Amino acid sequence: PVMVTETERVTVTRERFTRETFAKVWEVMADAQSWLRAATLLGIMTGLRGEDVAGLKFSDVVDDFLLVEPKKNRGKVKIAIPLALRMEVMGTSLKEVIADCRRTGVVSQYMVHQTVHTGRSAPGRPISLNTITNTFKGFVNQALGEGDHRPTFHELRSLCKRLYIEQGGVDTKALLGHTTDSTAALYANNRGAEFQKVRIG
Repeated sequence: PVMVTETERVTVTRERFTRETFAKVWEVMADAQSWLRAATLLGIMTGLRGEDVAGLKFSDVVDDFLLVEPKKNRGKVKIAIPLALRMEVMGTSLKEVIADCRRTGVVSQYMVHQTVHTGRSAPGRPISLNTITNTFKGFVNQALGEGDHRPTFHELRSLCKRLYIEQGGVDTKALLGHTTDSTAALYANNRGAEFQKVRIG
């Protein structure tokens, strides 16, 4: 029998967030659950994957750094994100976002946590990844209209990188835990979602 010798290439059709489309989503999230807004801010400011955002604990903050070992490559990559990290577009710093996570009136070890009784989930319990991504998807559809290729929570990683590149002064390769330039370049690629600015001077 003939053997397959070349890996099939997969074309990603999921849309990227642009600054404008995310702004629309953030606007409709004004009255969203506090945990969803917290998860979204942590996602766009740190570039962490959804599963890592969901698992963040207040004890992960050590000496003004947020220490993270991404679950996808645990043991191979360790990231120390300074709390002083600031995203100008969002008008806040990582330190301020984490401080807001503490102000829910509920004692919890998790940054993204339940604030009211919901089914079997008691206040203080962590919010599951599925709950975060599905609830986020609802607001994306509300803001941008339903579609098969709408950006997901994971697309906050790419938007995070592109916003910091535009802002300047942030090592986005280290922030997103990329070990190669080729992987880092994938997240910098906006897949035609916005115009590529020509920088001069």
